[in-house]
Amino acid sequence: MSFYIFLPKSNLMVYHGGMTRTETALQYFDEGCDCGKALLHAYEPVLSLNEKTREKYRAPFSQLLGSPAECCEVVSGALEILAHAGTASAASSADLAARFKARFMTSHTSTRCKDLLGYDLGELRGSPKSIDTDAVDHVCHDLIIQACRILDELIGDKAAVTG
Repeated sequence: MSFYIFLPKSNLMVYHGGMTRTETALQYFDEGCDCGKALLHAYEPVLSLNEKTREKYRAPFSQLLGSPAECCEVVSGALEILAHAGTASAASSADLAARFKARFMTSHTSTRCKDLLGYDLGELRGSPKSIDTDAVDHVCHDLIIQACRILDELIGDKAAVTG
């Protein structure tokens, strides 16, 4: 069972086809993308990302952040987006990342997937243990919605600096 929390479009950036970035990210998530990749898909037009570039930048983040239990994919996806967000300055990117984390932490006590979900998804893969997928979907949907809201406030429609 999947459900959405619909937010007034006037508070969100509208994506191509009349969908907001939030709706786009939720659609990708519901179609099977992990939550971080779903965010990246939603922000591709703003950041001038394509699949090859997205995967190139995603690989080091995945290695650096470790298993899903160590960092919520929504957080890592948002940090990847902020790394591309219209600035060539590392200090500016670091400031955006710190501001994202501070805003995220006003609602949550952790950025660890395991703490947010109550499950270590890495340990459960291939395990006979069951998880409440409806509960996981609900938590992930809420995290995607919150991340999109914060990202839109931080970067809006800024285009990526190339070169």
